[in-house]
Amino acid sequence: MPPAASRLSSLWEACVRRRRDFFFGCVALLALASVVRNELMKKGVVARPTTQQLHPQAQRQFGRENRRREKIE
Repeated sequence: MPPAASRLSSLWEACVRRRRDFFFGCVALLALASVVRNELMKKGVVARPTTQQLHPQAQRQFGRENRRREKIE
């Protein structure tokens, strides 16, 4: 009788044999999680993420107009 394979190696062999199933299972789990998160945001249970500006607004204005205004004040 051959020696019994260790539990870890048999688990690894099962993962290797079914790696496509595991991959698509993870993809389905991520899709389900994103749908659940969107539904919770619609109901107001989870807060929506804050929007970030691609080009943030400058706090100060630079240029000729601003220099004139500073001299007057």
